[in-house]
Amino acid sequence: MQGGSDKVSYYVSAGYIDDGSVILKKHSVINDINDVSKKMIDIVSSLLGKTILVSDRDSFIVGSGDLKKNYIGKSISAFVNSIILERKHFVEKSVSPVYLIEKVEDNYSYSIYPIICHGDVLGSVVLLSNSSDISDFDVNMISLIAQFLGKYIETFLEWTFLPNWCTDLLLNGVYKVVTWIISVMLPPMAIFFPLFT
Repeated sequence: MQGGSDKVSYYVSAGYIDDGSVILKKHSVINDINDVSKKMIDIVSSLLGKTILVSDRDSFIVGSGDLKKNYIGKSISAFVNSIILERKHFVEKSVSPVYLIEKVEDNYSYSIYPIICHGDVLGSVVLLSNSSDISDFDVNMISLIAQFLGKYIETFLEWTFLPNWCTDLLLNGVYKVVTWIISVMLPPMAIFFPLFT
């Protein structure tokens, strides 16, 4: 999935039905597996003694450890987003300045690993430490969490027995599907519609 495309789902709020309002709310597949990811990162965070955060492509949605309160619910920075979109992991083993959320500089050693499902980037797993003590074992654990979450989402979507176009809609969002339909259908319609009117 290229940068700029977002997942969007439509929700009608019961509190606004009287006036006919429709609330548009972004949908995060990562947020749907919040309980599983929370339990897993709680265990790994206590094992490693470090903070672990899970983000979707917009914000940090779940975390465990001492530093989580500074990040949960806040938008990820352009730096984190660029690492996610490059589909590469990033490790800084020495304490250095980092922007995990926009316009807020912190000093941590850290590791960032993207969560990939069916070839699309859904978010990231971030490991933070106040000291320069991130080991290869720590990085491997973060990799394991990211890969597990990606496979868990894939399995969930396959288990639902939905057709591919429907899982693509759920996974990639309305925006990608609608733009694909427009790009495929609009040219033939522009050619043939004047012929039949």
